[in-house]
Amino acid sequence: MILRAFALMALLPAIRVGFVPTGQGSTAVRRDANSTSKKLLRLAWPHDVASATATVSSRKVTVNGTFLQVFTSKLTKREVFRVELGDARSMWWHYGIAAEGDFNGDGAPDYYWYGGDDTSDIMYVFLSHEGEYRRLDVYESLLGEWRRRFPARVPLDISADNDQVDRLYLVREPSGLALDGMIVRDSLTTRPRRYPIHVAEGDFVFSNDRESAKGVKVK
Repeated sequence: MILRAFALMALLPAIRVGFVPTGQGSTAVRRDANSTSKKLLRLAWPHDVASATATVSSRKVTVNGTFLQVFTSKLTKREVFRVELGDARSMWWHYGIAAEGDFNGDGAPDYYWYGGDDTSDIMYVFLSHEGEYRRLDVYESLLGEWRRRFPARVPLDISADNDQVDRLYLVREPSGLALDGMIVRDSLTTRPRRYPIHVAEGDFVFSNDRESAKGVKVK
């Protein structure tokens, strides 16, 4: 399905089922003081993903046994970004661009890319920056904020679905972009606990396929 450029602002449907708040586990969340944020995009499992949009097209290539989805600008015919899909043993089966729009307000299109299967998933937001694209690793950004706020708690385990991300949005604030949502942690003995989480743009984790996504910020 071809997505129209800059027609993003309709929110994607939710996949996670919300839980009744328990009031437990809440700590101070950093946000812009006395300001309201604008929800740009809901980051959730998308029903529809695309291999091409109004501004980019893609092709699947193999490099040393690894499958890549390589995106090319329809205007300049140059590669703009690529995503690793897996290999012959294990590869995302539901992947592609889920939304396109000018998220950071610089006049250039940005992209929400999703990859997943029946056991795990990954979310990237490709943001234009000085004529190139930086890849925002959504899960790594959440993990970094969790470690900062709760250094003594059990680490998050989002990819295995032991911890759920509920109502996660990319938002715009006066100071820039941010991720805003809720972590829902299941418990065998008590009701699920909900932890508000907010990641300011300055704490985003940017990565590419040639660098580790573990806390490395690269352009």
